[in-house]
Amino acid sequence: SSKKTVIPAHATLDLVMPTSLAEYPPTREKPFGDRPLTLHDLRMSLRKAAVDKKIDRVVIRMGFGDMGWASIEELRQEIAATRKAGKPVYAYCEWLTFKNEYLGAACDSIWLAPDAFVILTGINGEREFHKGLMDKLGIQMRVHKIEKYKAAGEIDIRTDMSPEARENAQWVMDETIKQVVPQILADRKQDQAWWDGVLARAVMRAPQAVELGLADRLVYWNDLKDQWQGDGSSELTNRIVGGLNYADVRPAEVGLRGKLKIAVIHAQGAIAGAKSGANPLLGGSTMGHETVNAEIRKVAEDKSIDAVVFRIDSPGGDTFASDVIRQQVERLSSKKKVVVSMGDVAGSGGYMIAYCAPTIMANRTTRTGSIGSIFQVPYAKGLMDKIGITYDRVTYGPNATMISLFVPWTAQQESLVIKTHWAGYNEWVADIAIKRHMTFDQVDGLGRGRVWTGTQAAANGLIDTVGTLDDAIALATKLAGGAAGEMVSEVHFPKQVSFFE
Repeated sequence: SSKKTVIPAHATLDLVMPTSLAEYPPTREKPFGDRPLTLHDLRMSLRKAAVDKKIDRVVIRMGFGDMGWASIEELRQEIAATRKAGKPVYAYCEWLTFKNEYLGAACDSIWLAPDAFVILTGINGEREFHKGLMDKLGIQMRVHKIEKYKAAGEIDIRTDMSPEARENAQWVMDETIKQVVPQILADRKQDQAWWDGVLARAVMRAPQAVELGLADRLVYWNDLKDQWQGDGSSELTNRIVGGLNYADVRPAEVGLRGKLKIAVIHAQGAIAGAKSGANPLLGGSTMGHETVNAEIRKVAEDKSIDAVVFRIDSPGGDTFASDVIRQQVERLSSKKKVVVSMGDVAGSGGYMIAYCAPTIMANRTTRTGSIGSIFQVPYAKGLMDKIGITYDRVTYGPNATMISLFVPWTAQQESLVIKTHWAGYNEWVADIAIKRHMTFDQVDGLGRGRVWTGTQAAANGLIDTVGTLDDAIALATKLAGGAAGEMVSEVHFPKQVSFFE
């Protein structure tokens, strides 16, 4: 449809937070139903609302859901800019959780539904382990991980955290709390004793949350809608504008454009395979090397683009695919000014596709690093015996059964795996050391699976500085010769393809 989105005067922008906040919309549109809003949608909506004369206010509605700490940090920055432009921003909560309080505290007010759920229980960094299940099934996971801090390699071979994984989880949590809690206290004008009391209370009714100062008002959503529908006119017009409808308003229509053009290439999801797509087993979206590299090449060849921000939100994945993307980013950096911006996570393969860029920026609470590797192959003879499956074979070569599910490794085969695995890790560490102007030992001392927050990574040299996507775009603008605060035209990749397309 070519129907243009019409925004009425004195409108209220209604942004509904999804259950799970993705970084960027899926490339391919669903045939039926509305997709949830993404961080990109929310960011651009707040930026447009700040200058759109038809938008009087913004309300961010939050239910039960989860979002990354870095994503909240980015939204808090956008909320501050919208408020500074003279547009009030309100948080309306059906659930008041730790993360919802952190986001809501940046708004003009936090409003609760009269029967809202209030659950502020702190952070539970819980992990799931599968060894007990594997033992019952008769499966043994043959895992070699580099190294002690590579916690993802433990889930199939342990029943609890190793001391190193626990240590790493604790320092990341401590740093996150150090960044988050003081901001809540400053925004709500409270002290640490107040927050300690909130955590001790944990669960309460909505009226008690208002009395305690966690929120400002109890109100029904329908009453707010009735109030805002009539703002500025006696006409009965629908003045509540949904986030997806507002996403159709192009930034240039409200004046968000400039002479310089900054491309933002979004690379999100677990790195796996050639084509990007969706894989629930890998946590949702996947990043394919052919798909991402096609977008990088497109941007590299576009002479109208003045600088590039390569935006990463990925826990890592396949080493081969990661390295192919890394090489393409390095080639892009030889043609354009490039700044890497890290979202909620850019670890392992997510760090691999970043480190060759000349400038790397992460949010303070980004999870990054995890320089290490995991090699694993299941040995399932016990399961096959239980269910009555037998096997036989013909082979060629002395190590033909190395990746068989039914034959254990010999000591020599295991030694070959370990030797080759370490060789790959050492090559990666050596290259990081060259690109980041460090020694091998320095990088190795930060690697072996260790995860860092953005603040920690900036201090130890794995990245250059902390900042949000907006900060990365501002830096790219400066590198392209723009002035501080200069408005630019953002163009985001990949472009969305409609269902019919």
